[in-house]
Amino acid sequence: MVWNQLYVGTRDFDVKLRELKEIYSKDELFQKYIQDDCDIYGREMGENQVNFYLEEILMFYLLSHGKVKLPNEYIENQQKWVLYCYPGRPLKSTVYFYQLNPFKLEWSENPYARAHYDLLEKKLIEFDRVDLETYKVK
Repeated sequence: MVWNQLYVGTRDFDVKLRELKEIYSKDELFQKYIQDDCDIYGREMGENQVNFYLEEILMFYLLSHGKVKLPNEYIENQQKWVLYCYPGRPLKSTVYFYQLNPFKLEWSENPYARAHYDLLEKKLIEFDRVDLETYKVK
């Protein structure tokens, strides 16, 4: 599934993205973590890069909280959980956003709603256990 199809599969992505941008514009710590992510990955922190990070954070957040359905002919939209997997550690800004949880989303059936699986290290990282000051898992 391509990224644009995910947008179409949400009811209020554009509304939530505007709200997220407003949160970002007022939250200096969120801005700091986006800057840290840009520095870590050698990206220039321009408007396009910030928008890219915010869109990605929001989509993963909505997916992991059951607000976007992923088509799967084997389970016919009856998924009980979604695990966010990516090679490497999660972005600091992603961890911060999940810890902040400004939209107060919960998906009690999903034990991985607030986690990331690092495909390189083969480790589950629970966002609530990450100390962002040291960027270490508690």
